[in-house]
Amino acid sequence: MKHLARILTVGSLITGLLLLAGGVLPYPSLSSLLNKLASDGQLESFSPALHHALLPLLILTGSLLTLLGVAPVLFPKFSRRLWGGLGNQWRSLSSDNRAFFQAFSRAWPKGWQLIALGMILLAGIFARVVYLQRPMGHDEAYTVMAFANTPLWNLLSDYHLPNNHIFHSLLVHLVIPIFGIPPWAVRLPAFLAGVLTIPVGYLFARKAYGLPTALPAAAALALLPALFDYATNARGYTLLALFSLLSLTLALYLKDHDNRLGWLLLVLVNALGFWTLPIMLYPSGLTWLWLLGSALIGDAHIRPARMLQRLFIAGLTLVGLTALLYMPVFLRSGLGAVLNNPYVTSLTPAEFFATLPGRLDVTWQTWTSGLPGWLAALIVLGFSLSLIFHWQISRFRLPLHLTAAAWLAAEMLIALPDPQTRYFIFLLPLLLIWAVAGLVKPLDKLRLRLRRFPLSHLLAGGMSFFFLVGGLLRILP
Repeated sequence: MKHLARILTVGSLITGLLLLAGGVLPYPSLSSLLNKLASDGQLESFSPALHHALLPLLILTGSLLTLLGVAPVLFPKFSRRLWGGLGNQWRSLSSDNRAFFQAFSRAWPKGWQLIALGMILLAGIFARVVYLQRPMGHDEAYTVMAFANTPLWNLLSDYHLPNNHIFHSLLVHLVIPIFGIPPWAVRLPAFLAGVLTIPVGYLFARKAYGLPTALPAAAALALLPALFDYATNARGYTLLALFSLLSLTLALYLKDHDNRLGWLLLVLVNALGFWTLPIMLYPSGLTWLWLLGSALIGDAHIRPARMLQRLFIAGLTLVGLTALLYMPVFLRSGLGAVLNNPYVTSLTPAEFFATLPGRLDVTWQTWTSGLPGWLAALIVLGFSLSLIFHWQISRFRLPLHLTAAAWLAAEMLIALPDPQTRYFIFLLPLLLIWAVAGLVKPLDKLRLRLRRFPLSHLLAGGMSFFFLVGGLLRILP
């Protein structure tokens, strides 16, 4: 650790001095130096306007790194305590890594469960592949041509329209040189995110409600028609749904394990979600609020004061990392491009309350599109049962349903947004998992008279088979 500390200290000092030099040197001198790095001898993207915008960042970051580099000389005791504490944290992280991956290994399906999940995954892939070559929509085409298929700096910094779901655009940008821009290729990132939602949904359902819920929940996620559209739309919404499920699955783990790797992954997953869409605020706020609430009611391994400390540090790190990812946008377009975009304006209170019922009705119609009425009613029944019997069927005491309702109500009453259907995409996988849990788990205690076999397992198998066969028969034509 001492050698690493020396390397990092020297590296910080050199990097800080270079950044300070960039902040002090006049534009012509700095431009001539940077031009030598370009293959054609001219770095056109480094303009006087960009240099002016970068000056505060160069000076501030350079000063901080330089101070860190000279800290061992100016503040030797503080420096030793700092590096000693970091060393302890690093050693603890190694043991946390082992514990985290052991828990993941225990939760991952094995044997016939793994085979069944593989079949469900293949069915979900087939269901989405069918739609990959449909004609491109306007927003998809604009995303590709205005952002993803442009130079990297433009992609990372141009936010003239919120169509630029930056992390998604970056993934499409990486795909285009390999496969070109046919519809199926530019939809690959959204498609893969939609497919990955299936096994992540399995893990969340298993962790939250137990084994009988996991497979039918995965089957529902694989074959729900509303999810096909998002997974074959070259936009960032399936990434948002995936990151939301990952965030809540990590929260279920962190409630019972104060694991450093888990906290780091939680911050990273949420930062990527924010980098994709600022409305990651909905699922991210839900995660933080649920963890804090679980600690306050005594349903967490971590005491409330320590949980609050962990959430504060994680939240501060998340804000810093998100700000760093959006720095190109802030430098080029300003803070308002993200925080107060003119195309995503707040409604008046009267407009909001007049619009909300209609928007919610459209959302429900979109989510149940292609489903027979009795199946939509079954989803409502299952959701209701999961809420009524929550304390009997769930492995945690604080209902996520109620926490989500409280957080969304508070956030929307403050922001007064125009509640578009796509804003709530993160709730759709959760709704399906809750509905399946409500239908399956109450039967967990009941067993067949001739065999000691839980009815919940029988129903889970039947539901999984029904979703697979019914969904594929509907798609096959």
